[in-house]
Amino acid sequence: MVTGSPFLPMDGVSNDGNIVVSGGRIVMSNAAVTVMRPLTIDPSIEVDAAVISDDGLHPIPPGWAVIFSTRPTPPADLIGQICVIRAVGNKDAFVGTLRAGRSGDVFDVETWRGPLQQGLSIMAAHRVVAFQPPD
Repeated sequence: MVTGSPFLPMDGVSNDGNIVVSGGRIVMSNAAVTVMRPLTIDPSIEVDAAVISDDGLHPIPPGWAVIFSTRPTPPADLIGQICVIRAVGNKDAFVGTLRAGRSGDVFDVETWRGPLQQGLSIMAAHRVVAFQPPD
């Protein structure tokens, strides 16, 4: 789990203070949300979720859940994949596609909102395993 980020447990229980994806960033929300674990995800993978806020995360519509592995993966193993990322110096985690940077210890991230983020030192990267529409 990304240190300091309150992620939703995937047990189908509604919680207050859930996280949402807003503007590509993972932020807190006071809305109570229930997210059920998709049956298509390997049961041995521990996952958490964030819900897309009303401003959306084009092309993913508002209300959908981003479901991701709680176990961080070395960023070099996630090149080209959609991830939940926490970069050094960034308060919020965000969703983006991880790209190789100019050296082995820094990475670029294609966000769906805004320009390419270049030269980031990654504290934690979590593979997105599913996007799920609202019930």
